[in-house]
Order: sequence, then structure tokens, then C-alpha cells
Amino acid sequence: MLIVSCDDHDACTEDGCTPCSGCWHSLITCDDKNLCTIDSCDKITGCIFTRITCPYVDSCQCADCYPESGCVYNEIVCNDKNDCTMDSCDKDAPEDENPCVFTEVVCDDKSKCTEDVCYCHDGGCKFIPIPCIEQDECHTAKCTADAGCLQTDISDDCIENDKCYTYGCNPERGCTKERIDCDDDDLCTIDCCEPSVGCTHTDYPCDKGDKCLSWTCDRYLGCQYDEIPTDDNDKCTEDVCYPESGVDHIRINCDDTDKCTDDSCEPKIGCVHEKVICNDKDACTIDTCNSQMGCQTAPVCCNDNNACTIDDCDHQVGCTHNSLDCNDDDICTDDRCNPQKGCVHSEISCNDHDECTHDYCEKYKGCQHFDRVCEDDNLCTRDLCCEDNGCYFAPICCDDDNVCTIDSCDPYVGCMNVKISCDDGDDCTIDRCHCDEGCQHFPVDPRDNADCTDWTKAKCYSDDDCDDKNACTDDSCVKEGCKNVAVSCDDKNECTMDTCEADIGCQHIDIPCYRGGNESEETVDKLTLEDEEKEEETKGSYSVKTAQATNLNVGAIVGIVVAGIAIIGAASVFIGYKLKNRVPSPPDSYNSM
Repeated sequence: MLIVSCDDHDACTEDGCTPCSGCWHSLITCDDKNLCTIDSCDKITGCIFTRITCPYVDSCQCADCYPESGCVYNEIVCNDKNDCTMDSCDKDAPEDENPCVFTEVVCDDKSKCTEDVCYCHDGGCKFIPIPCIEQDECHTAKCTADAGCLQTDISDDCIENDKCYTYGCNPERGCTKERIDCDDDDLCTIDCCEPSVGCTHTDYPCDKGDKCLSWTCDRYLGCQYDEIPTDDNDKCTEDVCYPESGVDHIRINCDDTDKCTDDSCEPKIGCVHEKVICNDKDACTIDTCNSQMGCQTAPVCCNDNNACTIDDCDHQVGCTHNSLDCNDDDICTDDRCNPQKGCVHSEISCNDHDECTHDYCEKYKGCQHFDRVCEDDNLCTRDLCCEDNGCYFAPICCDDDNVCTIDSCDPYVGCMNVKISCDDGDDCTIDRCHCDEGCQHFPVDPRDNADCTDWTKAKCYSDDDCDDKNACTDDSCVKEGCKNVAVSCDDKNECTMDTCEADIGCQHIDIPCYRGGNESEETVDKLTLEDEEKEEETKGSYSVKTAQATNLNVGAIVGIVVAGIAIIGAASVFIGYKLKNRVPSPPDSYNSM
């Protein structure tokens, strides 16, 4: 039997033979299970495993090959442990050079208010504030990034509204003022000064009340006078002058005692006497003339003895009796008719029994009540009016409950609260004033001043260290540490309710004010004053007086609107008013000096 050879002389195949189909050739598998080789087969030598080279990406990628995962790329970490350099990797660097690049950091915050430095092992760039201090009492200092420390002249802020003073600024003492001399060296003027307009020069009244003299004024000699001429060149007058009323021309008496002559006077010739003709052409009279009595007309008697009728005689029909109209067209009188006396006009009373009003009556309008003006031109008093006694002027209180100010009152300016100085002359202390405790001195943070090293006992170094993120507190650094005290939201306005919210701070809510129809405004003012005087007693509870004020408001409004709505409105005013007076805002905690 002949044996067939199935060898195809190819090392990449496996050769075999089956009786039915004959020779067969199957490709062998050349896989070494290594992702770092390329597997192939050579017909002569068989399987070949060639090691691969990982592709180059850039100088910042380091390539390694692992049989299980193949090529792996790792980023090169560049860090020279220096906070004053910017560390990076140059992808385009030659393969045989270090790709790491260390660039020096430029510390510049573009601000002339800081000194820019860099600490290699302490966080890098630091921007140290440069001190900016006022050069004197007439300047304020402020540092801006563009210009640095700027000194602003505040002399214009010293100017007040009182035009009776000249204002200036002293570098050592601050604002100054000096009263103006209003003397114009003129004897014909009265010189004075009004705060709103300054110097005024009013003409001096030379007229002494003698109307027989003509008055003039010379600025150097003062008042001068001449006698006034009295002759009017009229023969029908007697010319005289009275100091009280002046020149008078009294008509002369041309009466010749004859009632049947008409006596008159001509300015150029004097008295004239013409005979009287007695004829009134009235059928209701008889006309005669008597030397002693003159023309006599005997009327027809039409008197009905009733003072409330008009008795008359008509030339054609005789006597008439018409009802008397007693209306005098005056709202200020009560018009009636009495048969015996006739018309009676009685004045009505306009007295409202209120000393704070001026009461009078106008003919066409009736009773009028105008508020009396209570003004003493003194800013140190509160001008008020009492229904029973009229005007009174209560002194105001200028005490701001702050030991850091000197409190006083000027009649032309009002309350003045001048800050005291707490400067102890030590550059290593922060000087400030506490409104309850007075001047305090705290150590300077050595980080702000290297010459000040005694800081070990300090619990804080600036107010910023004590910020509690609450807009309703004044945060400050004191000797004992942080102090967070409630701020004062009092706007000194009795018509607002003052509150504070932590996120937005002080709020001032308007309180509606009502004046009762049957109660005077002064009554409400009186209750308000009593409540202010008893403020300490009324904290935490409502006062009886305030309850009475509520009743007054309710009583007044009931006559105008529905009773239920009026009571709610008045109660709202009462609650808002009492909340304002029973929960006063606390005073400011600190005033920085």
C-alpha cells in the first residue's frame, strides 16, 4: 500500500489525512497572550512574537507597556515645592530634556493701597495694607487702588445753615464758626441777624406819632422833622392840626338860626343864605315853614303800633303796613323781631373753649377756628399747645446716652453731640470709645505692625474678626474679645415703628396717625408726653393712658365709618404706637475714634 505524504512544507499549518477526504491543512494559532507583542507566522520558521513600541504622544506623557493591559500613559507631575513659582509641563520639549517649567509668580493686585510680597513656603503672594491716616482735622483719608492714599478737604462740611456765622476749619481743632457783625454804620436802620437769611437792616421808625410833623432820617444825624402846612385857602374851613390825627379843615358854621333859609358856603366868598321853599310834593304830608323850626311836614298818621311792620303812606292809596324783614345777611347773628322793639340781632358764640385756637365769626362763613402758632424760634425747645393753658415750650433732651460724646444744645443749631478723643499716643494700640465704658485701648496685631509684638493676650485684632453675619448687631473687637451688641434702629420719628431683621438690618414702618373729632390734637400730644416720661415704667406692659388714647381715637372714628372697622383701625394705631414706645431700640455700642 502506498502512503501519501500530506506535508505542505508550511510551518504555519497543521497537516493531516483522513481516509475519506484525504489530506487537510489547518492554520495554527500564534497567540502568546501578551498585549505588548505583535503575533505573526513565518511559513519557514513558524510563529513570531515581535515586541511593540508604544506611540509617542508628547513630552508630558510617560509610556509603559504591560502584557495584560498594553500601553499606559502617565502625566508627569511638575512640583518644585515653591509657592512663588507657577509649575507647568512643556509638551513640546525635546525628548531628551526635562519638560518641567517653573515660572516666577508676579504678585501684583493692581492696588496702590497694598505692599505686594511673596513667601515661598507660606502661601505665596501676600498683599499687606499700607496705612492711610488723615493729615489733620480738616481732611479725611481714603485709599483707592488707582491713586493710593488720598486726602480730602472737608472744610465745606463745616458750613451750617445758620447764616449769622462765618465758618471755617482749623487743622488742629476741626470746624470753627464766628458770629457775623451786622452793624452797617447807618443810624436809620435797625441791624439784626436771622439764621435763615443772615444780616437784615430794617428802616428805623422815626415817626413818633405826631401827625403835625413830617419825618425824615439822615444816616449820620438820625431822625429829622419839619412842621406840616395847614392852610387850604378855603374861606369855608378853619385850619387846625392835632398831633394825634394830623391836619384837619373844620367847616365853619353858616347857620343864621333861621330855619326858613338854606345856609351854605362858597370857598371864595364865605357863607350864603337862600330862602327855603317847603314843598315835598307828597300828598301824604302838609308842608309849612317856621323860622324857628323850618319846613314842617305833618304826615298822615299810619302807625299801627307794631314794631314788626313797616308803616308807610302811598301817594294814591294812603297808609301801608308791610312785614319787616329782619334778615341782616349775617351768619354771625340770630335775627328775630319783637313787636315792641322791632328787629333784634344777637351775636352767636363761637367759643370752642380751646386755648390753642383763635375763634371768630365771619359774616358769610360763620364760626372760624384757626390753630394758634406756638413758635419761640429756639431749637432747644419743643413747641406745644395745651387746650387749657395755650402755648408752652418744653426743653428737649440732648443726652444720647453715649459717654463718648459731650452733649449740649444751641438755640440756633439744636442738639450737639461732639465726639471725645481717645488717642493715647501709642502706635501699638487701637484706640476707640465704648458708648457705656468710655475710652478703650487694644493691642495692634503684629501682622499689621512688626514693631508691636505684645499680642499673645489678644483674642481678636480687628472688628472683621468678630463679624457674626447679623445686620442687627454692632460687631467689634474689645479688650476681652469679640463683642456683638444690638444696633440702635431708633430714627427719632414717633410716626414710625422701628424694627431690625438679621439679614437686611433696620426697618422703619410708617404708623398711621388719626385726630379724634371730639378731642383736640393737644390732648393726644399730652398723652404722648406722659408716655415718654414714663417710658421705663411702661416697658413690658401697656399703660392706662395709652388705653385712654385708644378710646379717644375709637370714639372719633365711630362717627365717620362703620364701628367695627373704626375699632380695628384705632387699635392698629394704638398697638403700633405702644410697640414703638414700649420696645425702644438699644443705643449704639461703639463709636470708633
